[in-house]
Amino acid sequence: TQLAVEGINIQNKKHALIAQTADGLAACTIRVLNNPKLGQDLAVKAYELVKEDYNWAKISDKLDKLYKEVGGQ
Repeated sequence: TQLAVEGINIQNKKHALIAQTADGLAACTIRVLNNPKLGQDLAVKAYELVKEDYNWAKISDKLDKLYKEVGGQ
């Protein structure tokens, strides 16, 4: 659901298939099961997103900046 990916830079149909209902989620699941290439493409794009946006180096840089702002430096 959109709530499940809130705060993450996931784009529907690029990194994942997002549905708002149980029926929608079932339809997305069936779509991926019937189209392995789609599942592979989503997995590759999602991996790239995580590697680029959510790696420890990037997270620690953001935290360092935040700590400096809060600490007044």
